[in-house]
Amino acid sequence: MRSDDKLGLGGWFGFAGWTVVATILSFLIHELGHYTAGVILGFDMWFNLNSAGNYNEIPPNEFQQTIITMAGPVVTVIQGFIAAALVRSRQSLWLFSFVAATFWQRTFAFATTMAISPNDEGRIALMYDLPLWAIHSVTSGLLLVILVWASMKARAGLLTQLVTWFAVTVGVTIVVLGTQAFPMKFG
Repeated sequence: MRSDDKLGLGGWFGFAGWTVVATILSFLIHELGHYTAGVILGFDMWFNLNSAGNYNEIPPNEFQQTIITMAGPVVTVIQGFIAAALVRSRQSLWLFSFVAATFWQRTFAFATTMAISPNDEGRIALMYDLPLWAIHSVTSGLLLVILVWASMKARAGLLTQLVTWFAVTVGVTIVVLGTQAFPMKFG
C-alpha cells in the first residue's frame, strides 16, 4: 500500500504542516553547521534561519572560509542520510519530510545560485575557479539519490511527493521572507 492510500484529508494537512516545520528545522540545522564550524575555528559567530556570519574584524582566510561555508551543506547531507536511515528502519512518512526538506532546500539554493547570486556551494566553486554549478550538482545529486531511496522505503507516491514539495516550498518561503522581515541574529 502506498503512503498516498493511508492518509485522509486531515492527515494530509497534518503531514503538510509537519513538513513545513521539518523544513524550517532543516534550515536551522544547516545554519548551525556554519555557526559551529566558525566557533570551532575561533570566530565570534552569529546565525539566523537563513544565514550565518562572524563578528570578528579579521575575516577568515580562504581555507577557514571554505570550512565554514561547506559546513552547512555537509551537515544538510548528513541530516539527509540520518533521516533516510530512520525512514528505512521505521518506514515513516513523517521522517520522510526531513529527507525531502534537505533535497529541496539545496535544490532551491542551487536555483538561487544560478539565477540570482551564489549560495554556499556556488561561492566555494567560485573561490576555487570551478563552474558555478559544479559543487551544487554533487550536493543536489547526492540528496536526490537519498530522496529516491527514502521515497521507496516510505512508499511515498506521487501525491506524497507533490504535497511534500508544496509544503517545503511554503517552509522555504517562510524562512526567506521571515529573515528578511525580521533580521535577527543569534549567537
